[in-house]
Amino acid sequence: QMAGELKDTSTSFDLWGVLMTTLSVPWQDIPAPSFFSLWVAVWFLVIFTLTRSIQDMFQWLKNVTRPLLNQRLFLKNLKMEGINLSGHDLRYRDFSGMSLAKSNLSGANLVGCKFKGCNMEDACLNGANLTSADLSGANLSRASLVPDAGEFFRPAILKDANLEGANFTAADLSRADLSGSKIHRNTNFQYAKLIRANFGTCPIRNAVLIGVDLSETDLREINLRGANLERALFKGADLSGADISESRLVHANLEDAILRKSKLDCADACRANFKRAQLDSASLRSAKLQHAVMSGASLAYADLTHAVLDSVDFS
Repeated sequence: QMAGELKDTSTSFDLWGVLMTTLSVPWQDIPAPSFFSLWVAVWFLVIFTLTRSIQDMFQWLKNVTRPLLNQRLFLKNLKMEGINLSGHDLRYRDFSGMSLAKSNLSGANLVGCKFKGCNMEDACLNGANLTSADLSGANLSRASLVPDAGEFFRPAILKDANLEGANFTAADLSRADLSGSKIHRNTNFQYAKLIRANFGTCPIRNAVLIGVDLSETDLREINLRGANLERALFKGADLSGADISESRLVHANLEDAILRKSKLDCADACRANFKRAQLDSASLRSAKLQHAVMSGASLAYADLTHAVLDSVDFS
C-alpha cells in the first residue's frame, strides 16, 4: 500500500514538474498537488475550451445566417419580371412579395408555393400545377391559366389553393381546376374568363363576379344566392337546380343556358338575355324581368308568381 502511495505521489510530482517547467515557474518552491487535483484541473480546461468552442460556433452561425436573412429581405422585393421558368419544378418555394409580372411559368410545378402579395400581372401560368399554393393578396390581373399547348392539354390546377384577396381581373382561367380552393368575398374574378372551369363545391358566390364569363360551365346545384352577376356571361352553361335567388343579373347573358328547376326568386334580371334558355320547372317568384329577352325560351311549369314582366320580349 505504501508503495502504491509513493508511486501516485511520484507520478503527480513528475506531471507537476513538467507543467511548471513548461510555464517557466520555479516549481521546486511550490508543493506538488495530488493526482486528483490535476485531474480536476485538466477537466476544467477541457470544459472551458469546449465552452469557448460552442460560443465561437454560435458566433459563426450568426455571421453565416445574417447575410442569408438580409438576402431574404432583398428577395422579398426582388423583380423577376419577364423571367422564363416554364416547366421547372419549384415546389414549396417562397415567392412572396416578388414581382413576377409577364413571367412565364407555364407547365411549372408550383405545388405548395407561396405567392402572398406577389405581382403576377400578365403572367403565363398555362398548365401550371398550383395545388395548395398560397395566392392570398396576389395580383393576377390579365394572367393566363388556360391548359398548356402540349400533347396532354393539361389544365391549370388550383386545387385547395388559398385565393383570399387574390385579384384575377380579366384573367383567363378557362378549364382551370378550382375545386376545394378557398374563395372569399375579396377574391376578384371581375371580367375574368372561367369557361368550363371546375369549381367543385367551393363557394364561388362569395367572390366578385361582375362581368365574369362562365359560358359552357357545369354549375349544376351551385349556390349563387345573393351574388352580384351583373353583365355575367352564362351562354350554354348548365345551371340545373342552381340557387340564383336574390342575385343581381342585370344585363346578364343566359342565352342557351340550362336552368331547369333552378331558383331565381326575387332575382333582379332586368334586361337579361334568356334567349332559348331552358327554364322548365324553374322558380321565378317575384323576380324582376323588365325588358328581359325571353324569345325561344322554354318555360314549361315555370313559376312566375308576382314576377315583374313589364316589356319582356317573348317573341
